[in-house]
Amino acid sequence: MYKIEVEELGEEKVSLCETIKYLCYQDLYNLVKPYLNIEHLSFSLRNDCPDGREWGFIYAGQDPIGKIRITKLFE
Repeated sequence: MYKIEVEELGEEKVSLCETIKYLCYQDLYNLVKPYLNIEHLSFSLRNDCPDGREWGFIYAGQDPIGKIRITKLFE
C-alpha cells in the first residue's frame, strides 16, 4: 500500500491525499486525471525514495503542473 500526496496540481492548485494498493503509472494517472484537461502526463520521482522524504513532479510535456510524494505504508 502506498500513500500518494499531490500538491499544487493544475491551474486550480488542487491538493489531495489517497491510498493505492499498487504503485503503477495507470493508478497515478487515474488519480490526477479528473483534475486536469491534459491527456499526456509524466511523473518524476526518485526510484529509491518511496519513503515520503522527497517531493517529485507531475509534468505535462516539459512543464511541471504539480508536486507528488509517495510513502510506502506496508507490504
